[in-house]
Amino acid sequence: GVAEETMEAAQALYKAYKATNRNRQSLEMYELYVSTRDSINSEQNQQEVLRQKYKYEYEKQAIADSLAYASEKLIQVSKLQKSRIQLYAVIFGMILLIGFLGLLYNRFRLIRAQKQVIEDQNSDLMKMTRAIEHSSASIVITDIKGEIEYVNPKFTEVTGYNAEEALGNNPRILKSGLQPKEFYSELWETIVSGQDWRGEICNLNKRGKNIGSLPQYLLFEMTMET
Repeated sequence: GVAEETMEAAQALYKAYKATNRNRQSLEMYELYVSTRDSINSEQNQQEVLRQKYKYEYEKQAIADSLAYASEKLIQVSKLQKSRIQLYAVIFGMILLIGFLGLLYNRFRLIRAQKQVIEDQNSDLMKMTRAIEHSSASIVITDIKGEIEYVNPKFTEVTGYNAEEALGNNPRILKSGLQPKEFYSELWETIVSGQDWRGEICNLNKRGKNIGSLPQYLLFEMTMET
């Protein structure tokens, strides 16, 4: 579809601009990629919820029809003098019907649970996004090469680097030299291994001023490059 093509084009341009150090254009394409991807995911979730809803309504109507049909049959059976074999057949049919209704009921419960999971995931994602944006700690997300892919507003406030300036760079732009090489070696070993790093770093801001020992949270996230 158009949205998928837009997302693929934005991703390709993001890589191209990033490779040529055109950070502003790279940021714009990255934001377009993320917004398009989120829009596609949101649309898919909504379609799944609607599909489950329609399926639920259909199966609910099927149960109502089955109950009405079963009631009608029972009335007919009560008015007619059936043989014992016929009566056993009706009882057996009712047992099967009850079992079928039990299976449908379990299916309804599963559908409701799946719908709730989708809603909870969307809610958790929104909460996490708000928490990162309003965090009192500077948060930096890098790819496996150590290149910055995201910084939150607190990072900009503390360091003076806005997102456009930080994206594509290495966090070493903040390096103050006040900590030993072993400290940075351990930090990057943690990130490259795929783990999140939390700790305090003595950094310099954009003007070269020491901003002291501040809490840092470096998140590892796989690069979009394939």
